[in-house]
Amino acid sequence: MVPQDPKIITQLIWQGPLDMPSQEENKEQHIEALAEKGIHTLARMGRALCAQLTAPIVDLPEFPRMKKMLDLGGGPCLNCMAIVRAHPSLTGTVFDFQERCLIFLR
Repeated sequence: MVPQDPKIITQLIWQGPLDMPSQEENKEQHIEALAEKGIHTLARMGRALCAQLTAPIVDLPEFPRMKKMLDLGGGPCLNCMAIVRAHPSLTGTVFDFQERCLIFLR
């Protein structure tokens, strides 16, 4: 709940909020749950976008004959996963920093 009284707002600016951890929305478990939910939402959105962005590759006449693919600087691995999903016998390798890949594989 956001205070409307200017005196309370001024007090909050100067002294900070009172007893923040006791409010349910500020408890660590709640914040972690929201962060996790946000990560999963971003991952779903990223996968949907990558499916659209990889369509030109999947539509290539050579695509069915591909056996392996290397995605250099593949970021969160979404493009490679979308392409391999469209061609299950294809083997995909992504080369990038581990942290960038792992966040989207949760």
